[in-house]
Amino acid sequence: GTQKSTDFVFSQVWIVKSTNHEIIDTLFGTHNPVLWNVVYPQGTAVTDSFEGYVSKVTAAVKGPNEYWMREITVTATSLISRT
Repeated sequence: GTQKSTDFVFSQVWIVKSTNHEIIDTLFGTHNPVLWNVVYPQGTAVTDSFEGYVSKVTAAVKGPNEYWMREITVTATSLISRT
């Protein structure tokens, strides 16, 4: 098959001014590729690893219990390795 860059999209519960949550904004501002590890924990855990950059951050929307949600898009710049 043919492999090409793809987007990985996830929702973030966003806490304003939280240092760890603001990392996404920093990555979006630089557009530098970084290593991402996505763990799928059901049954025997599987991890997808790839390099990619944050290509989109949606505006935050108020969710339940005063939490804010936003959608993050990471564009892969490498092939995905599964372990």
